[in-house]
Amino acid sequence: MKTTNILSLFILLSGLLFITNCNKEDEGPTQEEINIENIVEDASIDVYSAAIHLLELADWPQENDVGIDPADFQIMNYTKEDLGNNLMHYYFEVSVGTHDQDKIGLHRVVKQSNDQPIKTEKTFFFQHGDLKNFVGMLLPANYSPSTSDDFGFGLYLAKNDVDVWGMDQAWCMADETTTDFSYMQGYGLNKSSKDLRTGMAIARIARYLTGNKLDKMLLACYSSGVSTGYALLNTETQLDNSVQNVKAYIPIDLPVISDDGPLGEYVTGDTQVNADAIAAGKYESALFFK
Repeated sequence: MKTTNILSLFILLSGLLFITNCNKEDEGPTQEEINIENIVEDASIDVYSAAIHLLELADWPQENDVGIDPADFQIMNYTKEDLGNNLMHYYFEVSVGTHDQDKIGLHRVVKQSNDQPIKTEKTFFFQHGDLKNFVGMLLPANYSPSTSDDFGFGLYLAKNDVDVWGMDQAWCMADETTTDFSYMQGYGLNKSSKDLRTGMAIARIARYLTGNKLDKMLLACYSSGVSTGYALLNTETQLDNSVQNVKAYIPIDLPVISDDGPLGEYVTGDTQVNADAIAAGKYESALFFK
């Protein structure tokens, strides 16, 4: 009798286990996997393959799989910089166009644990303004020998467990040997905001693939970058929530509406100067400092 009962129980448990496994196999994709597929379809470049190649270059273990086969994608000039105190600065250049100089610089400053970026729900994405780039704004000690090595907003945030990302816009990526800037003819606010969305999408996917949540990010933009940020937000208001990248916005050092007369005159005059330069076939201006 006991043997019969034990055998019956074993058969029952085996059946339940089989049903459970079948149900798991029948489960569809998770909402995050669906959102990634939507982000990939919405993006102007293959942001999923770009994120996968970031993981490979930086040796970040992949923990989440969304069932998408990555394509070949070239990430250029990868560097990894030890900032001390278990903080690391990762840098990648991502092609966003057909010209070899049409690329964005993608940065990540993050605390390390066991030689890998920590998992954290706190994220921050930074967009620079005119005459500046990510390092000049968030890691100024890299450029200034008189500045303490532990000084910088990026370091402060990373020390406090914030996963800090940001990018260098394509218009500040031309190297010193470039003399023909005609490839910049179509550059403008539309391209800058589109490239900013590209950078944020890659960052979010890379974070998810390495075990973080696919959360939207806090976006902070400085100076002329503020206009780029507002253009991005304007675009995202017309998009489904699943492909929006920004959860909160911090505009820094640029008023959008002002009754300051001299400021208005300056902006109007500067607009005309740039319009005249473009009409004359001049698409670049000097980058005086970083």
